[in-house]
Amino acid sequence: MEILLLACLIASPGTCRTERIGFDDAAPPLACTLRGQSVVATWSESHPKWRVERWRCAPAGMGGTDV
Repeated sequence: MEILLLACLIASPGTCRTERIGFDDAAPPLACTLRGQSVVATWSESHPKWRVERWRCAPAGMGGTDV
């Protein structure tokens, strides 16, 4: 599993990027959904110039770029 998130620059909201965060490959999708919020919060804290618009869990390598 991996977490796909859409993050936009706070200073330039039109500048956005998709980030992929690895998650336990053996974890079921529900585990990613339940623990994903804390993973996204940690990412957000370490990237203070970016704001997370939305996120989702997806199978590793299969999520495309659509968040």
